Amino acid sequence: MSEPYWVPLTGVPSVGPVPACRVFNSAAISLTSGASTPVPFDSERRDTDNIHDPAVNPTRLTCRTAGKYLIFGTAGFLSNATGQRQLRVKLNGSTQYLAVHEDTANATYSTYLEIATVYDLAVGDYVELEVIQDSGGALNLLAAPMYSPEFGMIRIDVAPGGPPLSGLPPQAWTAYVPAWSCASGAAPVLGNGSLSGRYQQFGKLVVGNVYFGVGSTTTFGGGVWRFSLPVPQQQGAGVLMDGDAMAYKSSNANLCFPQFRSEGGGLVSFVYPAAAPIGAFTQLDATHPWAWLVNDSLMFNFAYEAA
Repeated sequence: MSEPYWVPLTGVPSVGPVPACRVFNSAAISLTSGASTPVPFDSERRDTDNIHDPAVNPTRLTCRTAGKYLIFGTAGFLSNATGQRQLRVKLNGSTQYLAVHEDTANATYSTYLEIATVYDLAVGDYVELEVIQDSGGALNLLAAPMYSPEFGMIRIDVAPGGPPLSGLPPQAWTAYVPAWSCASGAAPVLGNGSLSGRYQQFGKLVVGNVYFGVGSTTTFGGGVWRFSLPVPQQQGAGVLMDGDAMAYKSSNANLCFPQFRSEGGGLVSFVYPAAAPIGAFTQLDATHPWAWLVNDSLMFNFAYEAA
């Protein structure tokens, strides 16, 4: 049964779904130190082309329609001070990796990794999300709603009933200045700080990025921070925002990787677990994840469906 094509292109008829799949695992997974582990996924958020089977080869996303695919994944590791953490996209069960993301472990915070790549897949090709840790003992891959572990792919080169996307005119980036506000209390003031963004829109698909840098005269307001998107987002059950964010503390090079929280009306805020590895969410504000000072920064990328 065909479902609505969720990213329509102007002038292209919506005759069927784009081949796309996003899956997740609902429970934590114990990882052996030093072992490469393909992640199994027991649940699906979307599958328009029989790409995933939770009962048979649940680690695999299998191409049913040849084309160019955006392949993406996220995973979080339990906090531990020892070793490295690695996330890989593996092709056809071989040692051929399409992308690798590695980071050092953190004793205080869980380690969250994101990965994405574009690759031409033939019918029958399959990809897996593989993880590895070398803490010296068993360590959990966390189960956290919406971002660990998640894996997906979507065909990006041809729209149903339309021309290849590669044949469309190049799309220029559009600059925009995000509005920075607080949900309550005093308003923040950018002062001599930096706040800039840019985006592209393809039908109802909006992609872009934002940079926020703290200046010497920046003040941070009295409530949870909110940033405006260039185009209001679609809201509702099953509607997701994809992207990643990184907060940087200049005085000691500490990093925090908060997650998006859609506030509706063209606004987003950011949350992170209050305690490692998981816990009640804490939202970014003047004192979280730290007391913000000059030269600290927040950067984020986004991809979402416009309202």
